[in-house]
Amino acid sequence: MKITGLTHIGICVTDIERSIKFYTEMMGFQITEGPTPPIRDPEDSRGMGFADCVTRTCVLRCDAGFSLELVQFLEPEPACLADRLDLIGKHHIAYQVDDIHEWHRKWVEAELPVYDQPILVNAENEEDSFYWAYVKDPDGITLELNQKVSSLP
Repeated sequence: MKITGLTHIGICVTDIERSIKFYTEMMGFQITEGPTPPIRDPEDSRGMGFADCVTRTCVLRCDAGFSLELVQFLEPEPACLADRLDLIGKHHIAYQVDDIHEWHRKWVEAELPVYDQPILVNAENEEDSFYWAYVKDPDGITLELNQKVSSLP
């Protein structure tokens, strides 16, 4: 047995339209499916561990081929735990980018909650050295952007 690939990452959001706007305008994703109207599906509910739920979804894809599924729960109302990085089960989602300093400038200009300037991690050889920076999405989910020093413009 072996894992043969990663199909997508799903994240729970409070406002699917707001999150679509963020991920398309600020992160460069394109919509590939949805957004759906409210869905009440007993099979989906059971599959997610609920007796009954109503959701909306939207699948987004970036140029690198990575997909992100946004899920908004209308019933039951979602609980928010995204504000802290020290919670078991989640920390951040990382994306490799083409110009981390330009991305950081874009985030700052948009007044997004940016943690700090891009941080340089020096490895023993320059090929493995990289920059990384964190920002929060509209629901407080931490995103990391990183770029190898060798690929800086």
